[in-house]
Amino acid sequence: MVKHISFLLVLMFLLIITFGCGKSKEPTSSGGQEQAKSEGSGGNGQPPTEDQKPPDETSLSDAFAPFTSEGRDEATGLWKEIIHKKSGIHLRLIPAGEFDMGSSETSETPVHHVKISKPFYMGKYEVTQIQWKTMMGDNPSNFKGDNLPVEQVTWEDAQDFCRRTGLRLPSEAEWEYA
Repeated sequence: MVKHISFLLVLMFLLIITFGCGKSKEPTSSGGQEQAKSEGSGGNGQPPTEDQKPPDETSLSDAFAPFTSEGRDEATGLWKEIIHKKSGIHLRLIPAGEFDMGSSETSETPVHHVKISKPFYMGKYEVTQIQWKTMMGDNPSNFKGDNLPVEQVTWEDAQDFCRRTGLRLPSEAEWEYA
């Protein structure tokens, strides 16, 4: 039972691989690690380590293509949807904004106000087995099928996948906000 719960949590994180956006017209390498800050808390307080930072802006521009049928966001000038060329992962623009994080009805207290200061991109779909195999060279899934979600991966596997794609997992605040 615990193994299955762990598997589902890792899979949920793989569903929303993200990277941050700056003010430029194309994706940037900001990584978005400091984007989500609760008032008075300073966010997670952990700057990204070298192995968590996506490639520089030049290689990101080469790695991604706009999904042109969606066009650009009027407020930011950023593409509403982009595609990671090598893996085929679709990423959707999530605008900056604010929300109340937590719940007074569960153990997620206290409820606190969070500001997402920069827009970011988040994976639109689950990472499929063919996308995983393209980037990692193997398919650890028990239930095989190219278009099925990848499963049976650890957090370390997910981090390795992110390093290879130049993406990252979202922060807890980004996950809840999106």
